[in-house]
Amino acid sequence: MILRNAANQVTWDSRNVAGGVLADVRTFASAVTAVLTYPAFPGRSVRIIPVRVWAEAGTLGVTADTALGYPRVTIAAGSTERRFAVEVF
Repeated sequence: MILRNAANQVTWDSRNVAGGVLADVRTFASAVTAVLTYPAFPGRSVRIIPVRVWAEAGTLGVTADTALGYPRVTIAAGSTERRFAVEVF
C-alpha cells in the first residue's frame, strides 16, 4: 500500500516498512476531538503519518503514545481538517 498526499508525494510506502502495519487511516474535521485506541496491538510502538503536503503530526494536533500498554492516538481540535495514517510496529 502507498499513501500519497494532495501533491501526489509518497507519505507512506508499505514496501519500506520493516515489521509495521498500517492500522488506520482517518480524516477529522477541524473542531472534532477524539481518542483512538488499538488494544489489539499490546506492547507495540505507534507512529502518526500525516497525509498532507505541508504538515507534521504535531502541528495537526495529533499525538500518539503507548502509556496504556498499547497504541493510543489523541486528536485535539485544530484549525484545519486532519488526515493521517496510524502505523503500528
